[in-house]
Amino acid sequence: MKEVDTRSNAVQQRLNDKQKRFHAYCEQSKKLRDVATSLRRLDQSLTELADRMRAINLCLPPDDQLRPLSFRDKSI
Repeated sequence: MKEVDTRSNAVQQRLNDKQKRFHAYCEQSKKLRDVATSLRRLDQSLTELADRMRAINLCLPPDDQLRPLSFRDKSI
């Protein structure tokens, strides 16, 4: 009977350890989703900003206009 208890406790401990690791992975996954959401919002804001800057730039006389602005990497 003692051997069964020992094995049962060992199995329970392994399950607890796996549950803790799984919980940690879930927390990391949530953080990654949050960061990805923030990056998408930032990308959208930068795109809108670039569009507005382009529109303002086009209102300037040709000699005063700046070169086109892009937040995108040329290699992408």
